[in-house]
Amino acid sequence: MIQVASRTHAGFFRKICATGHGRLLNSRLYSSYDESRSGTNHPSQAVDLGNLLCDRHARKNPNKIALNYFAKVHEDTLAPEIQEQTTWEELSINSNLFAHFLHQEKPISIRKHERVAILLPKSLELMISSIATWRIGGCIVPLFTGLGQDSIKHRILDSGAKVIITDASNRERLSSIPEIVDDPSMKIITVYDRSIKSYPPFVAQSVAREFNFWERIQHIASDVTLRDQVASEKVDQNDNLILMYTAGSTSIPNAVMVPVKALQSFEAYMTYSLHVQPDDVYWNVADPGWAYGMYYNVCGTLLSGITTIFLNEPFDPSVAVRLVQDHRVTNLAAPTTCYRAIASSGITCHVDFPIKLTSVGEPLSPAVGQFYQKSWNGLRVHEHYGQTEMGMLVCNHHHPALKKELRQGAMGSPMPGFQMAIVDAENHQIKKIGHSGQLAICVNESPLNFFRGYWNNDHKTVKRLVLSPDGDTILSLTGDAARMDQDGYFYYEGKSQDIIMTSAVRISPREVEDALVDHPAVKESGVVGAPDSLRGEIVVAFVVLKHNYVESEDLRDNIKLFIKDKLSKHQYPREIYFVESLPYGTNGKLQRSWLKNKIIQKE
Repeated sequence: MIQVASRTHAGFFRKICATGHGRLLNSRLYSSYDESRSGTNHPSQAVDLGNLLCDRHARKNPNKIALNYFAKVHEDTLAPEIQEQTTWEELSINSNLFAHFLHQEKPISIRKHERVAILLPKSLELMISSIATWRIGGCIVPLFTGLGQDSIKHRILDSGAKVIITDASNRERLSSIPEIVDDPSMKIITVYDRSIKSYPPFVAQSVAREFNFWERIQHIASDVTLRDQVASEKVDQNDNLILMYTAGSTSIPNAVMVPVKALQSFEAYMTYSLHVQPDDVYWNVADPGWAYGMYYNVCGTLLSGITTIFLNEPFDPSVAVRLVQDHRVTNLAAPTTCYRAIASSGITCHVDFPIKLTSVGEPLSPAVGQFYQKSWNGLRVHEHYGQTEMGMLVCNHHHPALKKELRQGAMGSPMPGFQMAIVDAENHQIKKIGHSGQLAICVNESPLNFFRGYWNNDHKTVKRLVLSPDGDTILSLTGDAARMDQDGYFYYEGKSQDIIMTSAVRISPREVEDALVDHPAVKESGVVGAPDSLRGEIVVAFVVLKHNYVESEDLRDNIKLFIKDKLSKHQYPREIYFVESLPYGTNGKLQRSWLKNKIIQKE
């Protein structure tokens, strides 16, 4: 039992595990949610994930496309082309065969609760591997293929995974990690071209623990005793579905234990916040190696029975716009960095069909939002806020019953199933409208909350899950600063540790960044606090100029004056550094720690 701070009691974590998920909100929005379909609303009822996520769709619409896989781009027109289409029936058959291999064949023999690491790009094999692991009660560990070797090693060793599913290029990278490839208990399954029957030289030393993905599926398909049996190991609501590692931008990456009951939250987001319809052409640009891609481009589409789009190419604004136009994408969800890249390129999109636009990952600057209004037939981008730990929480919802006026800088209102609060440093709820504090989930009043803690890190878990001072409310702290207006809109102000305190005044870096990009010379901006002996901290801005502007002291002074007039005298950046580009992590988020280190280096 985890020991929490002195004011908590022994049943604290038992209470968290039992809270909320035996019921849905008493809301008319949930009247169409079919409780008997999946059993996901009853914690005591076992769930057949193979049926829930795949087989029921295959029975209903066997020839419906489950995955459109785009890989090749026409060099002259930049038009993305569909390389492969997979039906629900094909996905069901292949995931079932692969599940038999994972479960039955020695020395693999995956058992319930064991972890399987998946180091694959967006691909059919990623979908098959995920579903197959869930069929037999296993837990997947998604690994973004853009991770460095140390990051891959940490995640695999920390998770305790003894099976890795990867492709040929990433298998070669693993060869330089002896802690993995030299471990006699580690098994590696590699996706090679389907015509390849032999192994490349770099696997020669461990060939007894190496397996060819498609060759093993074909082998199981030839086994008449297995191929017609359905691989199924039912799971409980609190069994781990995914170990999803955080980006680790400010600390060592930690794995969030995502339980089976999280599927309920994922489906609610798809239905109400994205408002994905059965006839939508839905494209989620996010990579499944990160939370938004795995939760809402793998789990979400599998739950909904809609077609997934995988474009296995580096993001290119021209290619993305062509895909939207040529394939009539009606529901586009993408990291903010993608919207920013398209706006920076100036590429317009002339659509004669309805389309919903959703931005996630970090705030959308006013300038980028205005670009889509002007250049994309008046379309508005809806900002959504969430975290790896908790999924999506606060959204500018697309569902007609929840849709509200979009307000500049607002990330929206809580998703159905969540009660949010703003709390102070002592975790008292802040009642004052517009006053900043830390955003928190009221767990007792949030039936769709699924966060229970971090894998192998009880110390961090007890900092995240706390009791309110009165002892009646469990709070799940986000670590993000926010405020709420009189109409219930929430506004993101940055990570709590990123809030700048200057002369005892709290300053949101996001607010200053938004103001900076309104200056005619500023293309992008990043704002952090720097230590100051007089004021505690001062505002420091890193600015990327538009192509027709040149840095100068006059321009620097002009920008400072612009912010003084636009915001206030205490919010203007006392120091401005002109840079060619800003640092963004592989998850598309601004790396403020890098900017702070730059200040230290300059000193």
